[in-house]
Amino acid sequence: MVSRVLVLELNVARVTGGLAGATPEERFASFLATVRDPGRALEILSEYPVPARELVASLRHWIDVRQEFAERFLADLPRPRAVFGGSWCGLGDVTDIGFGAGDTHNGGRSVALLTFSDGTKLVYKPRSVAVERHFNDLLDHLNDRGLRHPLRTVEVLSRPGYGWVEYVASGTCADESEADRFFWRQGAHLALFHAICGADLHLQNLIAAGEHPVFVDLEATFLGRLRAVTDPVLRIAGAVPDVLNDSVLGMGLLPERIIEVDDTDELRAKRDEIDRARPHGPVAPHPAVR
Repeated sequence: MVSRVLVLELNVARVTGGLAGATPEERFASFLATVRDPGRALEILSEYPVPARELVASLRHWIDVRQEFAERFLADLPRPRAVFGGSWCGLGDVTDIGFGAGDTHNGGRSVALLTFSDGTKLVYKPRSVAVERHFNDLLDHLNDRGLRHPLRTVEVLSRPGYGWVEYVASGTCADESEADRFFWRQGAHLALFHAICGADLHLQNLIAAGEHPVFVDLEATFLGRLRAVTDPVLRIAGAVPDVLNDSVLGMGLLPERIIEVDDTDELRAKRDEIDRARPHGPVAPHPAVR
């Protein structure tokens, strides 16, 4: 948030001869020592009131979010949950809390990973985990009806506006039979998510836990698909994307080829050079890809 201001101030100090030292490293170190002085730092903040206000707001928000997390954790701590160690009091002391473990939500709040002294880990999500809870109910419904290979659920403790979720550790398959079951389950999930309009199921939202594929972020599930374009001519032009998005390719779970066009000046110049060298001039693109 202050990098551009500091770069500008560094240049001002260079121009005005305010940097001490015989080498660039020494001069940069002298600049850092200057801005670390509380008086000089206050002068810079006074000169740039907008970044100063944003810094104060950001720090206040950081404090509020951490305080909110601590209050929620202490309030929920006595609640017995067998999946979290019988009673949370039996998990031992908290030895580490890592924020920023996932996407941010609701004003910059982020997923946190808690580690206890007995090695147990727990995930805090600063958003509703009702989707995860309902997805578990759906998996239990399917498992009870005799799936060849039951699909693993992830235990959740749903609270108003946030929740605690079982930590899922990644692991490899022990043998070929486990790998076969893993890919069977992957196919079952593919069919299931296609039926409930799942999306955003890329590799960062999937954990391979031995023979079980486990999905840890279901925000883009049960949303449905919109059709905003009603003009028949435009609908024809958009038919191919619609077909792809309506298929299993639209979920992001299957591997797919992504073609990016690098239209940099250097590439355009090279392309023009090639076109000029052609005996019959540039090759016009096919009408289907114009």
